[in-house]
This record gives sequence, structure tokens and C-alpha cells, in this order.
Amino acid sequence: MKLLQCCKLLALAAVFFLSLPAAQAQMPDGRTRFGLKAGLSAANFTQQDFEDRKGRVGFVGGAFAKIPLGPPKRISASLRPEVLFTMKGATVTPDSLSDVSFKLNYVEVPLSLDLNLFAFLNLHGGVQAGTLISSVDENFDVNKLDYGWHLGAGFDIGNIGLHARYNSSFNNLFDVPALDGTRNWNLTVSASFSIN
Repeated sequence: MKLLQCCKLLALAAVFFLSLPAAQAQMPDGRTRFGLKAGLSAANFTQQDFEDRKGRVGFVGGAFAKIPLGPPKRISASLRPEVLFTMKGATVTPDSLSDVSFKLNYVEVPLSLDLNLFAFLNLHGGVQAGTLISSVDENFDVNKLDYGWHLGAGFDIGNIGLHARYNSSFNNLFDVPALDGTRNWNLTVSASFSIN
């Protein structure tokens, strides 16, 4: 079942990206933009009941496209689908026990609505779904599917972009009643480069 969910998610991403060349461009040069992005992710869990929580800093990177929702103007909108590899996790101390470390790696598919202001300022928000592709933990049963929301801002000047984004999950990370309410969150800072 988990493998089937992963395959569906990756197939959806592939179909979406293969359909992008038919879209008209948002950018002033009249083309849909495709690009690569990479940066840092500072992640943690939302659960407040742990005695101590230490976040995990890791890598985030992947590919994106930028599709218009209208002609270029001083204020315009676009869609930004992405396929990202994201490192998440935390080290926690539950109920006076020893530290438990979670190193969680996801393939995520965020879809953002971008508000482009004055040709360089970018405000964006949207939803995302991800599947856990690898984990190092202390024998806890971690949900393989993670879905949530994100908000961010950044600058896009020519082919170069610099963005900050906050992500949070809707679903619980564990199927254990004692850990109900434990969700992923992370803050990412990334640089992007449009390759066309």
C-alpha cells in the first residue's frame, strides 16, 4: 500500500511536469521557466510534551517550473509546481527517557500560488504532499505519507531567485495515541536558477 502511494505521487508529478511545455509563460521573455533549487532545511516536531526537542538541519533541493495565470503585469500570479528532496526530523527526549533521533528524508511535491510584485518580489503559499523514502529512527512506526501547507517569500531577479519558506504538516507523524499531535515543520532557505 505504501509503495502504491509513492508510485501514485511520483506519477502525478511526472504527468504534471510533462504537461508544462503547453503552458504560456509568466516571465517577461515569454517562456515558461524551468529550474533547479537547493538550500538548507531547519526542521523540528510540533509536539510540546517532549522534555527536549533539538531540530535537524539538512538539505533541500530539486526542480521547479513557473507557469503564468495571466499576462505579465506589475502585480501578477503564477503557479509553481516543484519536486523536492527534503531532509526533516528531530532529536527528542520523551518522559525522562534517553534521546530519540529521527532522520527522515522525503520526496515532496509542493504546489504554490505565487504573487509576483514589481517583477522581483515573490510571495507564495500552497499545499504539498510527500512520501518518506528513508528514515533512521528508534523503531517507531512513522507515517509514510506527509501532507501540509507552506508560506514563503523571496526575490526573483533574472534567472536567480532567493526564497524562504515555512512548511507545516496537517497529519500526525505517528499512529501512536501518546504521540498524537506530533507533526513535521521546517523552515527552508534556498537559491534557485532558471535554466531556460
